[in-house]
Amino acid sequence: MTVMMMIYDDDNDDDGDDDGDDHDDDIGDDGGDNDGDDGGDDDDDDDIVSGVTAASTIKRATIIMCINNASVNQWKEQLITWTNLQPSLIKLFTSSFKDDLPNSSEACVVITTYSMVCHGGKRSSRGEMMIQAVGSREWGLMILDEVSV
Repeated sequence: MTVMMMIYDDDNDDDGDDDGDDHDDDIGDDGGDNDGDDGGDDDDDDDIVSGVTAASTIKRATIIMCINNASVNQWKEQLITWTNLQPSLIKLFTSSFKDDLPNSSEACVVITTYSMVCHGGKRSSRGEMMIQAVGSREWGLMILDEVSV
C-alpha cells in the first residue's frame, strides 16, 4: 500500500502565500502570520515539516517529487535537520546526482524532480538504471511537492 501526500499552493495564485492574490506578500511585511519573524507565511514550512515527519515515521521507502533542484536540496536539508534518518539513506535522482538505491528490502528516501521521472526521451545509461530502480521499488509514501504547478 502506498500513501500519497500532496503539498500544493492552495490559493492558486502562484505567489506562495495563501491570500488569493498574485503578489508575494512575504516582501516587506509580516505576511499576516503573527509569529514575530521578519515576514513570510509559515504554511510552506509547515507543509515540509509535515512531509518530513511522515517520511521519517513510516519506516518505508519514500519518494519525494519536486518541481526543481532547489526544492530537492531544500527537502534533503530539512530531512537531515529534522529527522534521525541517516544521510546515507537519503538519495537524490536529479540531472546532477544519481545516487545508488539500497536493495529493495531497505527503506530509503528518494528525492527527485517531476521532469526526471516523467522524461520520455533518451536517458544516459546511469539515468536508465535509476529510473528502472525507482519504477521497480514498492513505495510506502509518495510526497508530491507543489503538485499544482
